[in-house]
Amino acid sequence: MRISIKKFGGNINKAKLYNKSGVLLFEEDFNLIAPSDVLYIALEGENFNYCAILDDYDLGRVLGIGGFGKVILGKHKENRS
Repeated sequence: MRISIKKFGGNINKAKLYNKSGVLLFEEDFNLIAPSDVLYIALEGENFNYCAILDDYDLGRVLGIGGFGKVILGKHKENRS
């Protein structure tokens, strides 16, 4: 498998690739990537942003607000749970 980052305008020497769990992938891991896997690319070499996972959910109503943040009801887009 060949992954090209150049077309996205990134610097291949700085870019990092993560799996859906936020695990950093290395070149030797590329042959383990399935066509259906969701990958995240950090073009500037930044750490994984767990907020990106929110894209997998339809966000609903606010369940509560507290001193540390807000709880929102979310349903996974694929399995609706």
